[in-house]
Amino acid sequence: MKDGRALVARLQVWLRNIIVFGLAYCELDRGGPVSRTQAPALNSPWPTSASPKTRTPTPSRK
Repeated sequence: MKDGRALVARLQVWLRNIIVFGLAYCELDRGGPVSRTQAPALNSPWPTSASPKTRTPTPSRK
């Protein structure tokens, strides 16, 4: 019975560490979810390729 309690305690610590790390990472990653939602659309980390004028040219391969 004692081993079962130790296993449950270890699982609780492991789960708590996962949750705390996830919350801390979310907050430290570019200022948290609030600042990411309030950032202008042009500061997106992903390039947009909707218009040929805004797309960066790629070198041609021969």
